Amino acid sequence: MKKILAAFLVIMYLFSSHAQAADKNILDWQKAIGYLDQYNNTLLNMNENTATARKQYSYALMNAESIDVKGMTITVMGREMYIDFDDRMEMAMVQRKELYPEQVKLNWEMSRDLYTITRNRMIVGLRGLYFSLYSAMKDQDIKTRKLELQESIHNQNVLRYGKGMISGIGLEESEYSLLAAKAAADASARNLENMMRSFNAYVGIEPGTVFDEVILNEKFDESRLRKLEFYLERAPARRYDITVKRKQLALMEKQKEIMERYPLNMNTVSIRREYEELSGEIDDLKTLIEIELLNIEKGIREAYIEVVNAGKKVKEMEQLVDLQKSSLEKINARYERGLVPKTVADQAQLSCEELELGYLAALFDYNTKLMKLENAAGIGPAYQEG
Repeated sequence: MKKILAAFLVIMYLFSSHAQAADKNILDWQKAIGYLDQYNNTLLNMNENTATARKQYSYALMNAESIDVKGMTITVMGREMYIDFDDRMEMAMVQRKELYPEQVKLNWEMSRDLYTITRNRMIVGLRGLYFSLYSAMKDQDIKTRKLELQESIHNQNVLRYGKGMISGIGLEESEYSLLAAKAAADASARNLENMMRSFNAYVGIEPGTVFDEVILNEKFDESRLRKLEFYLERAPARRYDITVKRKQLALMEKQKEIMERYPLNMNTVSIRREYEELSGEIDDLKTLIEIELLNIEKGIREAYIEVVNAGKKVKEMEQLVDLQKSSLEKINARYERGLVPKTVADQAQLSCEELELGYLAALFDYNTKLMKLENAAGIGPAYQEG
């Protein structure tokens, strides 16, 4: 009977532990991006605008199919008559049939690409908030444990003072350290609440949403960073700033080509002026594309240097963490032999965890800068690990 009861208690304990774990609100990087896509008003509105622009393009295509560029049929006194267009009207109808759908298509593509660019930029911003939330949660845990440690040290100092082992000044210093630890713990708790609200506001979920745990799975993958030429070569064909201008240039050249099909129209002052202005705009846009290409190259070079420097920082922090861990192992070994008190080992453990948090901050910064470089070269999508 006792064995059956013991087994029952074990099962109930495991069931209770599983239920508590299931109730925890755990945040990971994919879940954070999911919140952004589902609830952020900026992205939702842009997505809706893209869908509307897509429908407008479909309508423009359907309407263009029914356009007769040569003339039109009218009804006069019950009789249908076909009227031929003059060159000026025919040119206008050709533009409406051949050019207008392409202009509407460009509007749709611009809306679609702007959504992608905005989303990538918001994901970069989200990474900063995500790590700040993770860091605030870890910091709050460390500060709470520091407070508990300081309380233990102070209680020991009270006993030592009662035995005359420390002076009144020593006890006052202990009390001050305890108050400082409590103030730091309270500040870290407030900071965590603020970061939680900031994250919730950014992604668009309920302001009072509380996360019990934030998961961080950053990796330092040096092979992901390619040579500078890789990014410089791909940017001209992929960057929105260039691709949209090239599409605009193609439409303007198409409009110019349509006008050139009807040379007699050039005798009309307004059409000739329109043609000349269009030619000037084409030249200006070509110049603008060349300038944009230079700016993009400059931006990529700067972003690349930032990634390289951030990678060096990660390696430096990694070495410091390894040294700190080695020191911690020695202190723990001395504690096991009874050579140092537990408080010393606990302080060393907390210091090591703080340094590890600094390493994660450097690693997170490296991966974020690498994401920015990839976005600058137009070779997204945005980084999907966290």
